[in-house]
Formats: sequence, C-alpha cells, structure tokens
Amino acid sequence: VARAKQALKKEVDEGRVTINQGDALKQPFQDDQFDGAFVCWLLEHVQKPVDVLREARRVLKSGGVIYCNEVFNSTFYVHPYSPATLKYWMEFNDYQWSLKGDPFVGGKLANYLMKADFQNVTTTVLTHQYDNRTPKKRAAFLDYWTGLLMSGSESLVKSGRVTPQIVQEMQSEMQAMKNDPDSVIFYSWILARAEAW
Repeated sequence: VARAKQALKKEVDEGRVTINQGDALKQPFQDDQFDGAFVCWLLEHVQKPVDVLREARRVLKSGGVIYCNEVFNSTFYVHPYSPATLKYWMEFNDYQWSLKGDPFVGGKLANYLMKADFQNVTTTVLTHQYDNRTPKKRAAFLDYWTGLLMSGSESLVKSGRVTPQIVQEMQSEMQAMKNDPDSVIFYSWILARAEAW
C-alpha cells in the first residue's frame, strides 16, 4: 500500500485514484459501485476463491467486467531435464496446497466465475516460452524464476519438504540453463474475463 501511494502519488493528489486496504471477503464498498475489477495472482493464496469472486460481483454494476490473472503451475517446463528443479517445484506447489492455497487455480477460473454468478466467461492461455529465439529474454526470465523459487526456500527447508542440497542443486540447474544456448523455459497462466449481470 505504501509503495502504491508513492508510485501513484500524482494520481492520488489529483483525486483520480483512491487506495484502500480491506478484506477481499468483506470489501468496504457499496453494492453495484464499480464498472470493473481486476484480480491478479490472488486466488492461488485464498481458501475460498469463489467467495472472493462473489464479493467482487457484489460491488460491480450490472454489465461490469472482471479480469482475473491466475497461475496454472502444472504447465512449468524446462530443458534440459533438471530433476532437482522439478522436485523443488512440486514441493513448492504441494506446500502451497497444504496451506490451503491452489497453485493450479487458473485451470478452474471459468467454473469459479460461473459459481460466483458471472456470465459470458472467457479464458485465454497466456504463455512465457523462451528458447533460442530470445536469449536475452530467456536469461532474464530464468533469473526471475530463480528468484521466485528461492522465495520459498526457507519455508520449504524448515518444513522438511526439501533439503538444503536440493535448493543448491536447483540453483545450479537454473544457472546451467541460463548458460546453455539450447535451454528452454515454458510457463502458462490463465486470463479470464467475465461480466456481472
């Protein structure tokens, strides 16, 4: 919230943007208040995604549009074969699942939006695919993905899901992919669009 206020200071000062913090299940807004909503990388972390979407529906006007970007972690692929990275990735996802999150929620977005009383639901699969065609983007994405994987390393080691050796091997494999002129990294996520009625 502090970063948003800093980044959007001009817009906030001009009265064009208001920044609020609240509970996604009990938003501090009236019914039928907004023309649109955007949910991004949130539903993977909540226990009741349909309830969050129902609450978004409540504050949308009839005809309002919601867009949702969500993860679909089963699409992750790397070449060359990297067993420590794949083991780490499955433990990363299993740990999120054990916390009652859903690392595969993107595949269920259409069903969830329909359960939350949205209509005209469409989904689009968006993909990062980096190979020899885009070596600089591939290297940058591998760096980004290594950071993402490492963000969970302390919790995964502490919970006994991975060993420090697996973490180290995963990092080595990611670095080797970055240096391999024939490496490939692939990941897809889902963008859903739906309308309130």
